[in-house]
Amino acid sequence: MSKNKTFEYRIKAGENGLEIIDFLTNKFTYLSSNEWIFEIENKNLVVKDKEINPHYKLCESDVIQFIRNSYSEPDVDKNYEIIYESENLLIINKPGNLPVHPAGRYKENTLLSLLTDHKKYENLFPAHRLDRETSGIQIFAKNKITASVIQKQFEERTIYKEYIVYIHGIFPEMINAVGYLKKDEKSRIRKKKSFSTNFTEKSTFSDTIFKNILQVNNISKVLAIPKTGKNHQIRATLFSLGYPVYGDKIYGKDENCFLKFINGEIDLEFKRQALHSYSIIIPESNMYPKIEIVVPEPLELKEIFRQVEK
Repeated sequence: MSKNKTFEYRIKAGENGLEIIDFLTNKFTYLSSNEWIFEIENKNLVVKDKEINPHYKLCESDVIQFIRNSYSEPDVDKNYEIIYESENLLIINKPGNLPVHPAGRYKENTLLSLLTDHKKYENLFPAHRLDRETSGIQIFAKNKITASVIQKQFEERTIYKEYIVYIHGIFPEMINAVGYLKKDEKSRIRKKKSFSTNFTEKSTFSDTIFKNILQVNNISKVLAIPKTGKNHQIRATLFSLGYPVYGDKIYGKDENCFLKFINGEIDLEFKRQALHSYSIIIPESNMYPKIEIVVPEPLELKEIFRQVEK
């Protein structure tokens, strides 16, 4: 059902000084630059309750308020599966088109919202977060104590994770990518990162092992084992190594595809990024026993090789 809805966002220190039209276009990609200009000029978007123009320069702690007229959330895949449950943990097999958290244009159509609609799961704490288009294992703690325990295990890197990812190119037998992630200064996409072996002041350490599983034509199926847990780590590292992720709107073969896609100008080769959280081993703690889970890749990923063989 469509309805008017007000969204708010508070500007952070690193966003100070940006023109609002550039900020909106790169941060909230569900509208194009021209669409954001339309919303500003029609007074549906204000800052601190005041009308602004598209070239307004943002200040730290500014509050953007956006009234979305006749708002209807995008459709998502709600076919999630509970694959493990105990007194303290809930582990879900998440489909490839379902956000974990409310964010951007997704408020109610998220995994967390769908789960907490049930009284049984009113208080859940995501232990980590998969991207909306990434399928597979998503862990929730059922209370704050368990959330603290498992988040510490993630931070100390004692949780073992494996991902399956399809990439463009013929991948070598193995690469151990140890280096640093930072903002991709060459990209027009604000949230895009790059990987290199060079340390800079604003970079963060990253460590991922990649192993070639299979290849068909010029597409490789790769097992990714992240030793660290940084945002976009697998996708950004593969892209920077010269292996764009199949179907990825940001880390695919051409980022102009992403910019055209958000403007509704083109369709991509694949409906989502071909990345799947495949397996996990969680060490024993005082809140849960040792847990080992494997979730086979979904059908749409298995179909990739069949499609490229045509």
